Amino acid sequence: MAFVLIAVPLLRKMVTEQLASETSNLFDDSPLSLTGPGGTGKSKIVDAVRGLATAWFRPNAVMVTALTGIAAATLRGTTIHSSVGLGINQTRLPKHLQHPSQEQLEKWDPVLCIIADEMSMADLVLLGLWGQALCHLKENSKPFGGLIAVLMFDHCQLLSVRGVPLFKTSSPAKPFSPNQDYGANLYQAITKVVYLDESMRFNDDPEWGFWLAKARLGEWTPEFRAFIQSRADAYNCSSVHDFIQVVSSDNVTRSATNNMATKIAAATLVSSRRVYVAPAQLSSDITSLDLIKIRSLPASQTGGVQVFLPLYVG
Repeated sequence: MAFVLIAVPLLRKMVTEQLASETSNLFDDSPLSLTGPGGTGKSKIVDAVRGLATAWFRPNAVMVTALTGIAAATLRGTTIHSSVGLGINQTRLPKHLQHPSQEQLEKWDPVLCIIADEMSMADLVLLGLWGQALCHLKENSKPFGGLIAVLMFDHCQLLSVRGVPLFKTSSPAKPFSPNQDYGANLYQAITKVVYLDESMRFNDDPEWGFWLAKARLGEWTPEFRAFIQSRADAYNCSSVHDFIQVVSSDNVTRSATNNMATKIAAATLVSSRRVYVAPAQLSSDITSLDLIKIRSLPASQTGGVQVFLPLYVG
């Protein structure tokens, strides 16, 4: 305790003096865009920021969110919709966010930093509504309610399923709605961008990482196709595997191959069995009771997407 009583005011003074001498806006609380391909350490940064808040006995100072339920679960956070109480495909700010309850205000009072993952899949209306909700919940009219906002992007992934992507601008022929305009202003308020380009995921196989980085940018060269084919051939010729690996560069062929393989596999089972497909992130030892429970969940708890899809009866 003696160390803490000395160290905390000392650190506060040093930080205050450092910020006072800093002439640039690099360390202000303006919104930050954190982008880069998978495996470059975005989640590690999130963990580090959380660790900092926890070390200062303020674990609730950092709110971690993501656009999809799976991404939110991976980051041990919540979805963007759930974080403020927005409904799926909502187009107007609900009344309970225009006039937050005391309970809602108390929940958000300790929050100083908001982190949002997979924002490349968001649309302008969602960003606009979310930003307005944060302003009401923090009782602050600044962008994102005055919070330190970190928006994580990967624009080479999927764009918004519906709505206008965040990077689009309006035109006289197609003017934005008020909520879209609010979202566009929030996106354009991002003045700091950090692009992570060194992937840790392929340290043991840099050649594979090199070619995947090119494919991510749409550079499907004949050399890359030949490289993938050689990897698949080597895998299929190995005696330690009891299944084959099929490579496809387009989703149509991949889906057709998967469906045909599943249909053939289902035909080998007894008629009382069914074959299901499930997200790869789910545990491989999931039970029948787990299956029934997950399938009974409402759409609001599965991100509006059916978690399990029955394909074929054996």
